[in-house]
Amino acid sequence: MLTSFFLAGDIISVCVTVGLDAEKIDQPPFINSPEGDKAVLTCNHDITNANSMYWYIQHPNKAPELLIRGFDKTIVNGRFLMDVNREDALTNLSISDSRTEDTAVYYCAVQPTVTQRVSCTRLRGWAGLLQ
Repeated sequence: MLTSFFLAGDIISVCVTVGLDAEKIDQPPFINSPEGDKAVLTCNHDITNANSMYWYIQHPNKAPELLIRGFDKTIVNGRFLMDVNREDALTNLSISDSRTEDTAVYYCAVQPTVTQRVSCTRLRGWAGLLQ
């Protein structure tokens, strides 16, 4: 179940965790970050056979897009940096110099369960909630 809302403003915030079966993926539901600051999204999972980690971004009224993916290392894509720690079953997505246009839903996914287990975090601004 995902709650949907559209946000804008000078504070960036980063939904609802979705998990199936005994394996799960956890992210904080919201992250707030003033514009220009670094925002860090954390994704923990208990999937023992994880091959790769994926982060997707979904802007309001748009389809999700693959933002970054990797396996057991640090990957950089512009202002986005993903640090994968397979030993601790977690990955961090850092957004340097956060901007209003970073306001979105961020989904963390784990392969081989990319299509089954997804979690998301909203990066949000000051405006209100629509369900």
